[in-house]
Amino acid sequence: MHEGIYRSFGNIAERWSAIVDKPAEVILGELVKSFWRGEFENDSTTALAAILPPRDGRFRMSGSQVVEMGAGGERGDRYITAERDRCDVFRREVACALAGTPEIFPFDWDHTEAGLFGFGEIDYASWPSAMRQFHYERWVIERSAFKRWYAKWSLAPAAKIDRVWPFTPRSNTIAARTRCQEWLETEMGAEKSSKAKSEYRTEAIGRFKVSQRSFDIAWANAMSRSPHANAWRKPGPKGPRR
Repeated sequence: MHEGIYRSFGNIAERWSAIVDKPAEVILGELVKSFWRGEFENDSTTALAAILPPRDGRFRMSGSQVVEMGAGGERGDRYITAERDRCDVFRREVACALAGTPEIFPFDWDHTEAGLFGFGEIDYASWPSAMRQFHYERWVIERSAFKRWYAKWSLAPAAKIDRVWPFTPRSNTIAARTRCQEWLETEMGAEKSSKAKSEYRTEAIGRFKVSQRSFDIAWANAMSRSPHANAWRKPGPKGPRR
């Protein structure tokens, strides 16, 4: 996962705190509260993930990146996964697995939606350090998903998202595809498509200079996050006959 596309809650809070007059713990608390309220989930999908450390002994974590180790230390090369595992983070799964564990999650869950919301009302400082440091602060979110959430938050006007999360992907291709995906996700906020997919493709190629393959990837990713995906899978309006 490249840092320009994904970032951890801890990293976001640190950068955000440096811009607005708020401690990082306050920002982390708001992110965690939004998680327990379900603001990062959509039916069977979630915008959050946990990335496990490298399983191959030749690699280790250096900050948010994976580096290969040699006899003299780090070789300097950076790797995206090095056989790491990605685990989607859902509220119910977290509560089922951890609730009632004294050193991590010393709160009981009654297996209701209201109970999940209740966890969001717990002050961030009241969570055990193990839960904060090894779970909350390490969860990662994709930039496009964070951008949608950020626009609705009360502190957002204090700093534009490009200051909180500078867009620095590895290549122009990734940058263009990500901007295309963010645009499509906004479009797919509507209950149904207003035009054919081919028209969106043509517009995207012109606006973002993406290839057809990049558009298809962006379209699939945006569809996976849209609450109206079923409606958008239906053929859009046909153009006028010539």
